[in-house]
Amino acid sequence: MKLKENAKVYILAPRNIVTGGPTLAHQLCSCLLAHRVNAYMVYYDGGSEDMSEDPVAAEYKKYLLPYVEELEDNPDNVLVIPETRPKFYNEKRKLHQIMWWMSVDNYIIRVYNYVLIMLQRSLCAEASLRAVWGFLDKKNNEQENLAHWVQSQYAYDFLLKNGVDAKRIDFVSDYLEPVYINSIHDGGNTAREDIVLYNPEKGADFTQLLMEQAPEIQWVPIQNMTPAEVRDLMKKSKVYIDFGNHPGKDRIPREAAACGCCIITGKKGAARNAVDVAIPAKYKFADTEENIPNIIAAIRSLLKDYPKYIGDYEPYRNKIQAEPKEFITAVEKAFCLSVIQPTLGVAWWGDVRIGKEMKNIFQPEPYRHYYLCDKNMVEQEVWRREDDFEYLNEQESIFLYREKRINKFVVDASDAQSLERLYQYEVKTEDILVADIEFQ
Repeated sequence: MKLKENAKVYILAPRNIVTGGPTLAHQLCSCLLAHRVNAYMVYYDGGSEDMSEDPVAAEYKKYLLPYVEELEDNPDNVLVIPETRPKFYNEKRKLHQIMWWMSVDNYIIRVYNYVLIMLQRSLCAEASLRAVWGFLDKKNNEQENLAHWVQSQYAYDFLLKNGVDAKRIDFVSDYLEPVYINSIHDGGNTAREDIVLYNPEKGADFTQLLMEQAPEIQWVPIQNMTPAEVRDLMKKSKVYIDFGNHPGKDRIPREAAACGCCIITGKKGAARNAVDVAIPAKYKFADTEENIPNIIAAIRSLLKDYPKYIGDYEPYRNKIQAEPKEFITAVEKAFCLSVIQPTLGVAWWGDVRIGKEMKNIFQPEPYRHYYLCDKNMVEQEVWRREDDFEYLNEQESIFLYREKRINKFVVDASDAQSLERLYQYEVKTEDILVADIEFQ
């Protein structure tokens, strides 16, 4: 579909919950803002214990996204709905609606739980199965205001098998945080420990059987850690295993691969195909007791000869590295957008007093935002408005630069320290404006 110039795009996400799906929703909103689209988050109660007035999880504040509570039901506008909340779909709405299949299994679980509730109510007249799977029926697939996006090949195949026309489906996947993408540049570090990582929330019963058969192996669960601690652990480990259900193109296997781990998975869900989990077939095993000796043997080989086998995962790592650009291209295609206009935001690095004096030069169009980067701001304070100025900490400005929402940095010609730091963050030379400033 082609967005009209003043169209508004609303993106649903649960309040104060941090998982793969909400992360993808925030990535989309940020991408649309970079394309000058009027995009907004819409938060709903997703079961979070945090019911404070601020619905934005701390991990997502860095995106600096606007959010609203009410939708404008206009035919030019768009509502993006995660598959875990099918009840938000309303065929009577005027605006265009997109069901975004970030997973398949989570939708099935939602249907299953809804049916259980119906049974407990003795199939009372108030309950309607159409509320959870109505948008897959023939009538709704013929409606002009309904389309589907998929995050994985697994979801695409699921929709085709349920009668959705391929012409109504767009591939809009996701990408890892820059800190993981940057890890790929480091290559497979051979100075690693004989550690096998696993997610205790994925395939726990089968993983327990593996652990019992090989107690001498150092098995380490990924749990009760900060994101930085998880990355550090992945960078020193050799193997990550995942025998979970893979409801979509899961993030943790990709994060582990980006950090240089060898990956072994089962064959459930998205891991069954060679597109979503693009590792060699010899590293995928059905989670049966008969396969346990073969899985243990494969793990021992990877631990013993890590430098020999890490190269088998290079195509997977290259695929992960390409995902940020592919995401932008997919969003542009789905909404018929032009390439990103490089005139959205500018950030001043250096003496804040001088930066304030520069506002009148950069604040008018073509720049929408003029930010002052305050190196004295604490990391948790990503943004503040004060005296009609917008302030960012330096890390936040680099993040928004990578998100294509800050396009230029400005430094004083005499400020060699700020200029050097920008180069250390791999800011392109053409994106740095050096101002020769003289004050009377």
